[in-house]
Amino acid sequence: MSRLARITSALLCLPVLLSSLTAQASDWVPISTGDMTVFIPVAQLDSVQAETFYYGTEATFTLEGFGSTSSIYYQTQQFSNGAFGAFDDWACQSQATLAVNNNGLKLPLSTGRYRVNVAAVMVSEGCDAQTLADFKTNKLISSAEYVGGVMTTTAQYQSSEFMVINDAELMHVDGQVFLQQQDTLTSVKAFGNDGHLTSYDLQLKWPEVTGADAYQLSLYRNDVRFEQFKLNGNPVSNPISTADYQASLATAGYMTIKDAYYPAPAGEPAENGVFSEYTGPGDYTFAVGYCFDGQCSDPVRYIHSPQSPTLSVKPLLPKFANAEYVAPEYAGLGDSVSMDWLVDKRTTQFLVTEQRCSGVPSTQEGEKTCDTFATYSPTDFTLNLPDVDTGGLSTKPTDMGDGTLYYRHVFTVGTAVGHFVH
Repeated sequence: MSRLARITSALLCLPVLLSSLTAQASDWVPISTGDMTVFIPVAQLDSVQAETFYYGTEATFTLEGFGSTSSIYYQTQQFSNGAFGAFDDWACQSQATLAVNNNGLKLPLSTGRYRVNVAAVMVSEGCDAQTLADFKTNKLISSAEYVGGVMTTTAQYQSSEFMVINDAELMHVDGQVFLQQQDTLTSVKAFGNDGHLTSYDLQLKWPEVTGADAYQLSLYRNDVRFEQFKLNGNPVSNPISTADYQASLATAGYMTIKDAYYPAPAGEPAENGVFSEYTGPGDYTFAVGYCFDGQCSDPVRYIHSPQSPTLSVKPLLPKFANAEYVAPEYAGLGDSVSMDWLVDKRTTQFLVTEQRCSGVPSTQEGEKTCDTFATYSPTDFTLNLPDVDTGGLSTKPTDMGDGTLYYRHVFTVGTAVGHFVH
């Protein structure tokens, strides 16, 4: 059966389709077969409109001027390696499928940056293999050039660029930690304990999206949002360019939000120095908006890890100010014993445990422990900073001007001659 006969037969057998198209069509053309003539609507489409960002697994496009048609042919083009690649092969959606989506073209797409080409076709079987082959080889006549005989296709219309962001797809990275506290320990061995100040620096990374040219980064500390901070030691330019992010990944494997301390201006008391407000103890997450051409998506909120949604940053441990330990190795009854510490200014309180043991401690690999000698039950007490009375040798910690307090703890031996472990 010829294409003309198939068109005529289909339209004679489908009066409902013909009547439904009457209200939409503005151009009709005569098709004759034998001594019978029927009028067929010309395919109609003026443009295809895309939103800038789509969220999830699908993108729906508005077909402007969409009128009578039996199918929509489309092909997608994805951004890759700094430019748009070749278009995918043509595919088809039937009039019935389009009607379910309110005469819109709905496509399943993964995360990325795209354009789409669209054309409308009016034939009896718009998505059959022969029509598709004829369309690909330009055998269908353009509606604007219709002179009778074979049914038609509209011109091809291209959408603007758009990006698909699938949160679930981006978050589904098995075992990956997106946010962590930098592990920088200054270890000092002192009587069996590691005395150290850790860093409040934060390391973070996020999945890249092909076609994004920048990333809008937000850090959340206790659900307070920050967008201005120091990355890798320098004030961040937010959004962060893809090039800067990739360079950081290449050298370190992540980006670092630096914990910054700003000393007091000259002539002012040392305690007037301040820390960056976006670092310190607290619960952290972060979010990334994916950007192209100066436009950024809604932020994707990233968790610390699949096992722990937020990164809980604890107060820093104190560091012994003197690695040799200022307290005497042994103390007799009634002796005063003191220990000097450096404490982060943001620490307002910490717990001290006194553990006393009798006998001579042994030395193993430079560490002094109570070994097998009898040990008294530990005594815990809380110190409040910065205004504490430490027993007379120092009534208040000294602000060192670098974000730390020099603190001396003094106590009197009142139980037995012994060795003290803190």
